[in-house]
Amino acid sequence: MKLGFALAAATGLLVAPAAVAQVTCDDLTRAMYEADNDFDDILGDEIDIDWYEATFLMTGTRDCTVEYPDDSYYVCTWTYDNLSASQAAYDRLASAGRSCLSSWDVKTIPSGSRNSLGFQTISGLRFVGSGEFRDMEWSFLLGEHTTKDGTHYDVEAELAYFWF
Repeated sequence: MKLGFALAAATGLLVAPAAVAQVTCDDLTRAMYEADNDFDDILGDEIDIDWYEATFLMTGTRDCTVEYPDDSYYVCTWTYDNLSASQAAYDRLASAGRSCLSSWDVKTIPSGSRNSLGFQTISGLRFVGSGEFRDMEWSFLLGEHTTKDGTHYDVEAELAYFWF
């Protein structure tokens, strides 16, 4: 599996011009490489039980974490004040997924109702790995987050590494 990651990293292309959330194939490949070791090499400070800051940050974000609720998850979030900027960032992320994960099955994540934390999914894609990547899934989400302090928009990239 690591040879596949090295080859993918060597051929990685920039997906978007210089801007926030300009995720590259190298970013996605690096995260998948780190998943192979349950993200142990990128664990930073503990935030809470089984929840850590990540020392590897995808391009354009300052907020990546590693979580171990049942499986292993690497999650990066970009936050925006308005829908148009967040939609543009999500579109770049989705484009990166389609380009870099072109052999993976793609499923649409439907928009949803607001959850108890005030988050509502606006758009989403799930990329399901197969073969040597059968234990991985990428989810890319655009969501609206409303709290008593106001509304902002989150774009998330989440890599799930399943322990089976």
